[in-house]
Amino acid sequence: MRGPARAYALVMMAIATGTRNKEICLANVEDVDTTMWTFDIIHVKGEGTYGLPRTVPLHPDVREILSLYLILRKKWLVDNNLNSHALFPSKTARTGIFPATRFAG
Repeated sequence: MRGPARAYALVMMAIATGTRNKEICLANVEDVDTTMWTFDIIHVKGEGTYGLPRTVPLHPDVREILSLYLILRKKWLVDNNLNSHALFPSKTARTGIFPATRFAG
C-alpha cells in the first residue's frame, strides 16, 4: 500500500507511541487493540536479551487516523489479492512487512 494515508498513519503511530523503526515495521495488525486502543510492541530493541515487550496507549488523534488506515489497509489487501498480518504490509517486501529503512541521523 502506497500513498499518504499509509505514510501518515505510520509516522503518527511512530511519533505517538515512541516506537523504533524495527518495532513498527515488524508489528502485526493483531498488535493493535481497537477496543482498549492500545498497541502491543512485541519486537523490541534487545529482543531475546534485555528488551521486554510493552503495551502503550494510543492517543485519540492516532485512533482516528488508524481507524481510517485499517479500513484502507483491508481494501488494499483485497484489491491486491494479498494475505498479510503485517500492520504496514508491502507487495515488494519478501516477508510481507513494511521494508525497514534507515534514517540519516
